[in-house]
Amino acid sequence: MKNNETNQNEGITNMVSKKDSNNKFKSMIESALTIIGVMAFAFIAALLCRNFMIKESVQSELTVGTNDAEINFYDGNFDAAISAYETMQQNEEWPIDKVKEAEAYSAKGEYTASNRLLAEAYDIRDKLIRKNGIENYEDKDKELGNLITFTALMNGDTKKALEYGEIFILDEGSYNSLDKTMFAVYLANDKKYEAQDILNNIDYDENSASEVAEISEMNMIMGDYTKGIDYLVQAFKLDKDEPKIYDVLENTFAYNKNTLISKLKDLQDENSKELSYSVFLLKCYSVDSKYKDDANKLLEKLDPKELDGIVFEGIKADIYKASGKTDEYNEIMQSIINEEDKDYYEYYLTAKYYYENKNYSDAIENAKLGIIQNREYLNTYILMTNLLTADKESEKAQGYFRTALYYEPYNYVNMIKLADYIQDVQKDADKALNYYTIASKLDSDNSLIYYDMGVCKLTLDKKEEGKDLLNKAIKLNGNVPKYYVTLANVYLQDKDNEKAIDLIRSAYSINENDIETLNSAGYYYMAVDDIDRAYTNFKSAYNDINDSTDLQIKNIVTKNYEKCKEYYDNKNKWTKSTIEDFKLID
Repeated sequence: MKNNETNQNEGITNMVSKKDSNNKFKSMIESALTIIGVMAFAFIAALLCRNFMIKESVQSELTVGTNDAEINFYDGNFDAAISAYETMQQNEEWPIDKVKEAEAYSAKGEYTASNRLLAEAYDIRDKLIRKNGIENYEDKDKELGNLITFTALMNGDTKKALEYGEIFILDEGSYNSLDKTMFAVYLANDKKYEAQDILNNIDYDENSASEVAEISEMNMIMGDYTKGIDYLVQAFKLDKDEPKIYDVLENTFAYNKNTLISKLKDLQDENSKELSYSVFLLKCYSVDSKYKDDANKLLEKLDPKELDGIVFEGIKADIYKASGKTDEYNEIMQSIINEEDKDYYEYYLTAKYYYENKNYSDAIENAKLGIIQNREYLNTYILMTNLLTADKESEKAQGYFRTALYYEPYNYVNMIKLADYIQDVQKDADKALNYYTIASKLDSDNSLIYYDMGVCKLTLDKKEEGKDLLNKAIKLNGNVPKYYVTLANVYLQDKDNEKAIDLIRSAYSINENDIETLNSAGYYYMAVDDIDRAYTNFKSAYNDINDSTDLQIKNIVTKNYEKCKEYYDNKNKWTKSTIEDFKLID
């Protein structure tokens, strides 16, 4: 009996024990599941956070540079780029990084150091080739030769660039990148016959619309518009949606619009069934809002089916924007922006759209993505320079200018843009003069280049040289008021009032409402104590100020007008002014 009770009690105890054990096990499972759930939630949250941070990091750190040296070069940190290239060169026998170091010195404007490194790199290259044979370095040598020649050209050492280039042509024969650089080098050395010979024999892919368009541009630079347009037609027939075709037209239009439009109109009249001439005209009209009516008329005549492709969408968008057709413009641009799988040109158009709408961060991101996708498309580099300047990061722009010029050293439009940037943003007249001088050799009849060179000379206190260049600008194009006004200002400062007033009258006869001319006329009349005529001119200049007037000009004209009005209102008490109270427009 006792044993039975004991066994029964033990059974009950065991049952309780098992129940407790089950409860504990269940509790443990629940706790474990809770912990796992919390950990899973934390993991997912961390993963999402990490992905967000990576995305943000990619957006903020996106760079077109492929190593530390290039990243610093594109950020305008040239000293850091130089240091990085020095370190990289220590681990390499072939001297390409020494040449890139020389390019960074060139970008700084330290041409002596740059030229020294170029010479050192060439000597190292020469010894390696003599020791191991040129066949072991063929591809490397082509890259090295072109970069050495290009950098010497950018240093303004045109004779040394010629020497280097001709050596590499002898050693490596003709190849596309060096041919393009040597075309520019020969022009920079006033060797037009040799430049034409390069063009006649240049190595290029006849089935590439982009490369055929480059040949077109080089012919335009040589002044052969007929052949240049013929090559553009060839490129159009290969691929009418090739952006380079229309970039060539835009570059040529920039300084030779009347000649280009006249020739295209004649060809269009003679060949009414040839689509390319009409499309080329449409592109030219789209560049300048002054031609918006011509653009819209031509656009209506063309079959929309013949204008398919991303380039035409961009052209139409420009026309709609200039014409105030906001809905049509936005429809095109939103379609491009919303494209998930963009190509380099769609990135370019997207960046351009954001730039025009002052959304610089998104514009810069899209421009960089475009460059990464196609590192040889020049316009994206040039757009980047505008973006960085607008976003108050102008110190980063120069690397992008130089890369664009590396791919097309003969592109005088981009050379002028670089010179303008150095002069207007960096305020370095000496360095700007170097690039203007190169540009003047590439486009020797461009009056604006000589004007800009003259202004640089005046800034550098080389007055006589400045006056000679301004006179050359006037000789090439006598229909630009500011050429006369700037030269008149020099004579006013020299107290040579007779020459000054003759030049001011010439400017006035071209455009009697030109603010700079009126301001200089007011200055002249104050200098000869003719308060009535001074006041009339200053007042006219002041009344012509509008929203598009440059801020510096606006400030000068306003102060001159207010000071002159003060004298004029009290002219009965006024005896003579001091000309130091007034300012000319630089």
